[in-house]
Order: sequence, then C-alpha cells, then structure tokens
Amino acid sequence: MRNLLAKVTAPSLIGRAGGASFYLSLFILSLLTLSSCTDPYTFRIKGEIENLRQADFLIYSLDGGLKQLDTIHVIEGHFDWRTPVSEAATFHIVFPNLSELTVFGRPGEVAYIEGDANELRAIEVTGTKDNEIYTEFRRAHLNVPPKALKQAMKDFIAENPESHITTLMQRQLTQQEIDLSRLKKGKKLPAITLPPDGFTGQDTLKLKVERPVLLFFWASWKRESIHNFFDILRLQRRAADLPARRRIRPISISLDVNPQDYTTTCRYDSVVWESRCYRQSWSTPIVEQLGIRELPFYILTDDSLRVLAVGTDWKNDIEQAALKVVFP
Repeated sequence: MRNLLAKVTAPSLIGRAGGASFYLSLFILSLLTLSSCTDPYTFRIKGEIENLRQADFLIYSLDGGLKQLDTIHVIEGHFDWRTPVSEAATFHIVFPNLSELTVFGRPGEVAYIEGDANELRAIEVTGTKDNEIYTEFRRAHLNVPPKALKQAMKDFIAENPESHITTLMQRQLTQQEIDLSRLKKGKKLPAITLPPDGFTGQDTLKLKVERPVLLFFWASWKRESIHNFFDILRLQRRAADLPARRRIRPISISLDVNPQDYTTTCRYDSVVWESRCYRQSWSTPIVEQLGIRELPFYILTDDSLRVLAVGTDWKNDIEQAALKVVFP
C-alpha cells in the first residue's frame, strides 16, 4: 500500500509543484507585460533626434494638459516623457533654438517624434491619427506665405469641424486677429522707447514724429525672418538722397537669446540699420507691448508714426506701401 501511495502521491506533488511554478511564471510575465504597456491614464512622448546628444526641451500646454511648464531630458538623442491626462490635450515643445513643435495627446496614447536637429521644422510626429494628420499639414505648408497658410488653416477647419487640430487652429487664428487689431492701418503707434541692449555704442531710442519708420522683428533661429534684409537695404540705398520725410528709418528687434547668433547674423546679413537685441525672446518688452506673435513681423508708419502697413509677409504686406512712401 505504501508503495502504491508513493507511486500515486509523488507525481501528484510534482504536478502541484509544477503547477505552482507555471502560475508563478504566468504572474511574472503578466507583470512584465503590464509594465511595458502604456498606462491608460497617461500620455507618453518618445523621441529620437539625430545630431543631438544632450539637451533639455521645455513643454507646456494651454488647454489643461499640464498645470505648469515641464522639461523633457534628451540623452544621446533619445527621450521618453510621460504625464497623466484625463482628456485630449495639446502640448507645445520648445526646442533650444526657441522654435516650437505641437503634439496632440489623449489618455493611453503614445506619440513618436523622429527627425534631425539640423532641420527641426521637418520633424515627424507619428503614433496617433491627430499627430500624423497635423505633421502632414505642417510639412506641406513649411514655405508658404502667411496669407496662404492662414487660408489653408481655414480650409482645414471647414473640412474637419470636429478635429482636435481644428480647436488649435481656431485659437491661433483668433489670436492673430486680436494681435493685428492693435496695429490697424491709420492708428498711431503707442509711445515706444528702446533702451540700450548692452552692445556697444547705443543710447536710449525714442520714436519721434520726424520721418517714416519700419519696425521689424526677426531672429537668427527663424531663417525666413531674415530673407528680406537685402530688400530693406536696397530700399535704403535708393532713398539715400531723398528728403527725410521720404526716407524710411528701419529699426529691427531681434528675439535671439544667444549674443553670438545675433552678432554673426548682423555681420553676415548686412544689418547696417539700427538694431536691438535684448536676449529675452518673446519676453522682450516691445514684443509684449505690441503683441507680436509671429516672425518676421513688420510695421510701417508715415512720418507722423501712423500705421501704413503691417504684416508678416514683406512682398505682400509691406513692399508696395514702402515704395509709395519713397516714390509717391
């Protein structure tokens, strides 16, 4: 009987031990699987950027995705950032050159960012439908004039009224209208004082009623904002012998934060007019005073400092008005 019990019991014990091992393995595998999956209450951004070793990106949200500014740490070109979210949100990543990338996120989603640090405008965001659609739209309109981009946004809104992207575009268009309303044609510029910016040979500059003024805003990290420097220089030269009331006085404000980037651009791109750089980016006092939200941005006035033209496109918004001042 003992031998029979032994023959019966031994396999039973082994089976139980084997079963315990099986269920333990299954439990551990489940934990590993769960840990590798995305938290259903978390939005995650994974990225790989070539030609970038280490950096810190700032990230913020204006629609509730984040309560405060956060930082994405990049190591050897890779990063993996996540945040708890309860509903769809829009995130804005600020790169070291102060250009921005918009990423859309929902609970449980993962967005993937890939690209080259030398061409941040062409970075691709995938992983979700919203991000892939917006990436396609953004890359298709990289070099179009502001007016054409504005119309493309309106067309997108009309065709996709329920899209999360539409909410962003509506807010952007509304903000542009608010900003431009402060500088409508015929309005007189508010009192503007530009203190020295720390570079050599500068005094406090106050705009006076004496000659037409061209105020324009640029940054070396926004290359398209300096494309018309030669046009401005050529206009100055053509008007050199004309009366003061027909000679436009260019005054440029750079939003650069790196002094070397600013001085190098000034040297190689023939900035021979009055120029200031306070190294405060979008927090530059005159930028906040006038509500500037885009680069480049131009404001042309007559000799009484009344606005003649304003806009972001030299050819379409400013050039013809400037020529009428110089050659009435």
